[in-house]
Amino acid sequence: MSTADRTVPAGPSPAAAPPSAGAALSDPKRELLRRRLAARNRPRTAAVPRREPGTPVPLSFAQERLWFMEQFAPGTSAYNIPVVRRLRGPLDAELLRAAVDAGVARHETLRSRYPATEDGRPLLVVDPPAPTPVPVVAAADERAAERLVDEAAAVPFDLEDGPLLRVLLVRLAADDHVLLIVVHHSVGDGWSSEVLLGEVLLGYAARAAGAPDPLPELPVQYGDFALWQRERLSGDRLAAELAHWRRELAGVEPLQLAFSRPRPPRQTFEGAGYGFAVDRPLLDRLSALAARHDATPYMVLLAAFQLLLARYSGHLDFAVGSPVAGRPEPELEPLVGMFVNVLALPARLGGDPTFGELIDRTRETCLEAYAHQELPFAHLVSELNVARDASRPPVFQAVLAVQNYATQRAAAMELPFEVEPFGVRASGTRFDVELFLQEWPDGLRGSFNYNTDLFAEPDVAALAAHFDRLLRAVAAHPDTRLSALDTLTPAELAFETEQFNDTAVDRPATTLTALVAEQTGRTPDAVAVAVEGRPALTYRELDALSGRIAARLAAEGVGPGSLVAVSAERSPELVAALLGVLRSGAAYTPVEPDHPAERRALLLADSGATVLLTQRGLPTPLGCTARVLLLDDPAEWPRARSLPAGPQPDDTAYLIYTSGSTGTPKGVPNTHRAIANRLRWMQDAYRLGPDDAVLQKTPTGFDVSVWEFFWPLTAGARIVLARPGGQKDSGYLRDLVVSAGVTVAHFVPAMLTAFLAEDGVERCTTLRRVVCSGEALPPDAARELLARLPGLALANLYGPTEAAVDVSAWECTGPLESVPIGLPIHNTRLYVLDERLRPVPPGAPGELHIGGTAVALGYHRRAGLTAARFVPDPWGPPGSRLYRTGDLARRRADGTLEHLGRIDQQVKLRGMRIEPGETEAALRARPGVADAAVVLREDRPGDQRLVGYLVLAAGAEEPDHAALRTALRRSLPEHQVPTAFTAVPALPLTPNGKLDRRALPVPLVQRSARAAEPATAAERVLAEIWAEVLGLPSVGADESFFDLGGHSLLATQVVAKARRRLAAVEARPISVMDLFTHRTVRELAAVADRADGDRAPRGLLHRLTRAVPAERRRLTLVCVPYGGGSAVVYQPVADALPPDTELWAVAVPGHDLGVTEEHLAFDELAARIAAEVRERVEGPLVVYGHCAVGTALAVCVARLLEASGRELEGVYAGAQFPFARPRSRVLSALGKVASLEPLVGDRTYANWLTGMGVDTSELDEEQVRFVVGNMRRDTKAAEEWFTRTIAEVADGAPRLRAPLVSLVGDRDPAADFYRERYREWLLLAERSAVAVLDEGGHFFITYRAAEVAAAVTGVHRAVTDGTTGALPAPGPENSWWFHAETGPASETGPAGTTAGTAATADDGPQPSMRRFLLVAGGQLVSITGSALTEFALPIWILLQTGSMTRYALYAVVAMLPGILVGPLAGAVVDRLDRRAVMLGGDLAAAATQAALLGLLLAGRLQSWEVYALLGVLSVALTFQRLAYASAVPQLVPKQYLGHANGIVQLAFGTAQFVVPLAAVALLAAIGLRGILVIDVVSYALAVGVLLAVRFPRTLPWTRRESLVAEIRNGFAHTWRHRGFRAMLLWFAGLNVFLSPLFLLTTPLVLAFGDLGAAARVAVAGGAGALLGGVVMGFWGGPRRHRLRGMLALAGVLAAAGAVTGLRPNLWVVGAGAFGMSFALSLVNGVYATIVQTKVAQRFHGRVFALNTLIAWSTLPLGHGVVAPLGSAVFGPLMEPGGALAPVFGPIVGTGPGRGIALMYVLFGLAMMALVALGLRLPALARFDRDVPDAEPDDLVGLRERARTAAARRAEGGAA
Repeated sequence: MSTADRTVPAGPSPAAAPPSAGAALSDPKRELLRRRLAARNRPRTAAVPRREPGTPVPLSFAQERLWFMEQFAPGTSAYNIPVVRRLRGPLDAELLRAAVDAGVARHETLRSRYPATEDGRPLLVVDPPAPTPVPVVAAADERAAERLVDEAAAVPFDLEDGPLLRVLLVRLAADDHVLLIVVHHSVGDGWSSEVLLGEVLLGYAARAAGAPDPLPELPVQYGDFALWQRERLSGDRLAAELAHWRRELAGVEPLQLAFSRPRPPRQTFEGAGYGFAVDRPLLDRLSALAARHDATPYMVLLAAFQLLLARYSGHLDFAVGSPVAGRPEPELEPLVGMFVNVLALPARLGGDPTFGELIDRTRETCLEAYAHQELPFAHLVSELNVARDASRPPVFQAVLAVQNYATQRAAAMELPFEVEPFGVRASGTRFDVELFLQEWPDGLRGSFNYNTDLFAEPDVAALAAHFDRLLRAVAAHPDTRLSALDTLTPAELAFETEQFNDTAVDRPATTLTALVAEQTGRTPDAVAVAVEGRPALTYRELDALSGRIAARLAAEGVGPGSLVAVSAERSPELVAALLGVLRSGAAYTPVEPDHPAERRALLLADSGATVLLTQRGLPTPLGCTARVLLLDDPAEWPRARSLPAGPQPDDTAYLIYTSGSTGTPKGVPNTHRAIANRLRWMQDAYRLGPDDAVLQKTPTGFDVSVWEFFWPLTAGARIVLARPGGQKDSGYLRDLVVSAGVTVAHFVPAMLTAFLAEDGVERCTTLRRVVCSGEALPPDAARELLARLPGLALANLYGPTEAAVDVSAWECTGPLESVPIGLPIHNTRLYVLDERLRPVPPGAPGELHIGGTAVALGYHRRAGLTAARFVPDPWGPPGSRLYRTGDLARRRADGTLEHLGRIDQQVKLRGMRIEPGETEAALRARPGVADAAVVLREDRPGDQRLVGYLVLAAGAEEPDHAALRTALRRSLPEHQVPTAFTAVPALPLTPNGKLDRRALPVPLVQRSARAAEPATAAERVLAEIWAEVLGLPSVGADESFFDLGGHSLLATQVVAKARRRLAAVEARPISVMDLFTHRTVRELAAVADRADGDRAPRGLLHRLTRAVPAERRRLTLVCVPYGGGSAVVYQPVADALPPDTELWAVAVPGHDLGVTEEHLAFDELAARIAAEVRERVEGPLVVYGHCAVGTALAVCVARLLEASGRELEGVYAGAQFPFARPRSRVLSALGKVASLEPLVGDRTYANWLTGMGVDTSELDEEQVRFVVGNMRRDTKAAEEWFTRTIAEVADGAPRLRAPLVSLVGDRDPAADFYRERYREWLLLAERSAVAVLDEGGHFFITYRAAEVAAAVTGVHRAVTDGTTGALPAPGPENSWWFHAETGPASETGPAGTTAGTAATADDGPQPSMRRFLLVAGGQLVSITGSALTEFALPIWILLQTGSMTRYALYAVVAMLPGILVGPLAGAVVDRLDRRAVMLGGDLAAAATQAALLGLLLAGRLQSWEVYALLGVLSVALTFQRLAYASAVPQLVPKQYLGHANGIVQLAFGTAQFVVPLAAVALLAAIGLRGILVIDVVSYALAVGVLLAVRFPRTLPWTRRESLVAEIRNGFAHTWRHRGFRAMLLWFAGLNVFLSPLFLLTTPLVLAFGDLGAAARVAVAGGAGALLGGVVMGFWGGPRRHRLRGMLALAGVLAAAGAVTGLRPNLWVVGAGAFGMSFALSLVNGVYATIVQTKVAQRFHGRVFALNTLIAWSTLPLGHGVVAPLGSAVFGPLMEPGGALAPVFGPIVGTGPGRGIALMYVLFGLAMMALVALGLRLPALARFDRDVPDAEPDDLVGLRERARTAAARRAEGGAA
């Protein structure tokens, strides 16, 4: 690959792979591709029709997108498409102009422009033909011509005024010219440029020869295509395309390459190109490789390009853009226009495949993409809610384009001159990087076009070189795994592993003690240690004292390999002790005396030190078994007679403990060799001398202390000891530096910041060198230090405890925009590697690894952790090791390393990961904040809070906390904003000088020192309750609940507790609203003490915000709560509103806990609310309602207000769409019956609330009934109101004039079909719209208050003003977005049909209950017919053959194929037309039944034929039933959907109940033949209905994820919790015994009875199941001990099973069957409540799908193996005289069928044993206690948003 200065002659957006997609495919693959493309791309009509004259022409989808991008970034040349050719030969410029004019006249796009209308929308204008300027400019040489071409190609176009075509002719000589044609991308693409160029050259040739114009008339124009495209891409075709791309792009994340420059906050388009070539031999090898894999060369190039990008980014889940021609019809090929589309091709790199396997994956990805290529990319972005980010292009950031048409067309022309390529330099780019390749005879000519704001040219040159190396590697070794493919050149490998790691310095190995001894010999009388208030120690004195210590230690048996603990305050004795330990040959381990006692005891015990050196007055660690020697007791240290030999270089010098991720400290031993190397490097680098004084202030437990102690002692300098604890006092340190003449000092950056905050730092003039390490050094601090002490040198060092103190250094000089950690020190190697210990590409992020002498020995007594973190060094000498630091770093171009933070240094708050450093940085950026720290606190169990600690700047006042939170939300996600702030004088530091997060104070509320004591009984009760709830020791009578830290969730606890306790002191209960309006104990107690007669009637409206003066009030919100909810649910929203907005919440009588109030009828309540609004609320008004009753009341109140003349700005419906009963009385009654509402108990609703995340644990049963009763009553009233009002509007009543906006969560089941259902509001309003909360659930007003506040204050205005385009769009940075609007409603059409019409295609049928009932009836008849056959056929098999094995095999074959095909069926149903799938299923089922009937009539029905046909029938029924279930929402008006589903369930439940009786009766009367005839006729009827009834083009039900994905994710969600795991395995075991019992019931009965008896037992079982369902619905299951209750019910089930086998008596067996079905319904019901209450709502489907899989997996075993095998084994044994007859005969009897009966008894006992085991298994026995209730669904959604945001930040940091 050779680089060049010029890029390829292609423009920046050519049409790419598909024109040659079949070139290298085998014949079968080529035919497959042809068919797939034809199937997708060919419309039913043969051609694109011409439009009628005068037809308005819209912009195409692509033109709209490009017009918008021009408004987004005006004046860019990124969308210029230049095509350049060199023309060698004589040229007539006039003939050329004529040819250009002909081309412009021929193509209307070249005369197009886009002026804006008054409302800012683009208008397409096509100007009449006119001459096009073709200036001729002379150039002296080729370089001048290049400059002229580049300049002309880079001039932006004016889209409003045009023209959008420019031509330039550069004259080099009379027979040598360069022709440039530039078009704007909106009127052309790469293909079009070549078409235009070809036509111009061909026209020139014809004119030069005097021939007529050779070009035929164009069949269509681009405007015809734009109209055709919009009509074609709609309805089912659009839905199918969107569904495909939604699946393909799931999980795709932004590509974050390693940049030389930071990404600007807003996308830029400045670009340049880097040219290169791929030679023909390499291209031929790549083409051959493609052919071997039935792929195209493009696919091979794409696979290699994606692998290259993965190497440079560290990511696998990204996509690459691939341009395609976008011309599906032949008549479009000769047009000039913007046809090109860009496909997003996801990378499939996971699992480390070989490159050949990657080609196979890429081929399939490409073929799928080509089959779905019609959807314009711009439409994809807008329709699929693709994540957007203003700083980058959506979906993909890299593009690969391969074009091949230029040479083909040029070769087809005979011209009077030679045409050659001529490069043009890229001047703009729309992506981070674009790779363009064009095939020429000599190979590929290519260009990397790149964004110059992100990349420097050397970056791209390296990228191109890597691409060349990668292409050659894969061509030579395609079977090599990706991880083994080398993309680094030898120079790049050396850059990372050698160039900056050439740090070897040959020094003799030595020890710390030897270095100190040498210096002592040189300067024995120099001062070694100086300390305030005490005589200094000379080197001689220090030598003598340390010698005595070493000798005494040796006498205690201490020597090499020993550990001595040192626990002493900073003093000369401490220095002598450390040196003495080293001289003994042992290693010292510091035990800080001011550490907590538990930690000191832990370190001493873990180290195993045999001796402890300490001082008088210091506590001895608890449980100390070491020999304790006092350093300040002279008697302990006699004069040494002989000294120990001392250590060797590889002996351990010290063992220092560092924090452990599990909370247990880890001891790290370092050798003399390592620390001696470190000190000698430091001396070489920073040179100490006899005049230097080194400040020793770092505690011994921090490894910086090692060099503070021993560097000066090896260099003849003196140590200046800070007083104990003095390291925390920055003022003291300043004075000590001045008084002691300190020349060298170390500061942790946090302490440096505190030091610089002191006045008088400028007096520290002796200080010549400061060393920083331990934390990231802020550039501001470094600049300030150097500015205030100009003569000082500052070094930034880096090193973990797992290496000898520091391993890299950087001198702080220059502008200091950032402070890297520098280069490795002597004999140390630093690598940036990936997870496979392979160097990352230059500049890419990776984990920092340390090698060389500095690496520690490992972790003390932690072999497993040592093996994980200290690994063999593949880049160092044999036997060397690397330490994996866990730090993220990148190597800059100059070789220095940048520290990017920890790979994982986050905290977790309610499942959401948070990086405190990011929040701290945002706090430090606020005015008046000098420093900040952020910690996660749990001061009370379960109450986790993110708390911010602020150090205020001098003279600054503490900021308002609410304003501070608002400011932080501008740059941080909600979960990263602290909930509380505390101002502190200074941030506490650890003994090592780092931020001591644990020492930060508990955030306390500012409270009055003289709080009044509660006086009355009610005050004392309330004060006690507040103290309990708020975790305070006491509460004063006049203290505010909310000022003390209370919030709305805690308020409900207060009310619940007060309800019980206030009655004991004869006070009245209080409500949540009482607490919000009477916020002190005294005020609230007065309410509780007030007699009923003294209580004034409560108003319905309560203001939750501060009053806003009318002149400043911009908006007032009136908010109605959901059913059963109180007004205070809106407090979080009120808190989030801007200060110019008021919020009034409605307190619905009878909804407030603790208060007994008369419930008002719906209409009366609405009238009272409206009257109170008119009386109390002035100015602009918006009404909001949440959920069913809240929305109904809000809309009703809004109608009443408008009817009275009060105008509204908007009405909002939260989490709700209209729902009503069908207008038909019969259907309405059926719906009521189907709902079984009277039979559903309150506990069922309470379980639903718990599953949705509503905490009812603090409520007693009476309160639960209170809440649920209101909710049920209100929902019924809301439905009645909707039903009545929709009918009134249909009959002519006025609609709401204010826009009605739905606000929904995209994960809320109630918001399913929101893309369509928001239009249903046109039944009641003139305009409607919908806004969506990303990852939002149902009760989002509590957890998503900020988004709700933003939406309800802005969306209605945007709808009214026509500015919805300015609202947030779907994207990762937007937590909510605007989806769409519609209206105003038509007043002329049929009443009530507007919404329906809006929701469907104009030419399609409308949903209706009649259409639904016809289809439902047909399906009911057919499914009933097949149920008759399914019941009768196995009985027939059993009666005909007497074979239990064949009977059991029927059960397996009738079930298993349907189970296996289920995932495929679900995918097919989601992709295809439901009606077609239902027809196919019905026809296949009918054909199967007809085949059975035919064989039976012919007397040839054999067993194998039955089973084969049964398998087909099982598959057909699976398709039919899935398609029908998902089609119900398509058929019925969705406001009636709940009733329709109920009717379906009622009908099928009834059918299943009566089928056994009917089947037996029919089997006796007309036989199997008659039943099969009925079955075939029923399917004929169903097919006839389907053929006669057209389906509406509305949204059907579609899975959010496939069944396979549901099961996989359910496994991931459930299996990691031992309780759920144990429960599922327990169920699997139960099913092995249970499933045979249900199968064998009929054979058991037929052994002693007739068919009628079998039918009656089947009915008894059905009745048990029905009654169990009713009981479960009414009961709702246990409230607390649900799993224990389920196990107990399983015991009942087991007992019923055992009873079934006791007697060959119809009543006994019937009772047993009834009991089994009844108990099983209850077991399943309780299990469902467990999932409902313990699993977040959005995961229910996943968990149930997994449970279904577990059940399915055991059924074939139970039915196909256990049942027939057990029958065969036990049957003979229970015959008279059988082996078991004497034992069990007295219990169950003997004879036919009693072997089966014995199975019932034994299996029942086995199930009882399983129940007993379950009650004893800890995972199940403690399940109810150990598994918490489900988190609120919206909290789960916030966590999901946090996860994706963290992933984006990680990618951003990685680049």
